[in-house]
Amino acid sequence: MQNSFFPDSRNLIKDFRLFLFQISTDSTQIPPLNPPWIPD
Repeated sequence: MQNSFFPDSRNLIKDFRLFLFQISTDSTQIPPLNPPWIPD
């Protein structure tokens, strides 16, 4: 169970980081250091 879970979890984290990176670099409407889902 764990052996099959952790690779998926790591891939999700990697994809999520890439997603945040694309937002911070490609989007001009969302401030890279303060996205709307992160409160001040």
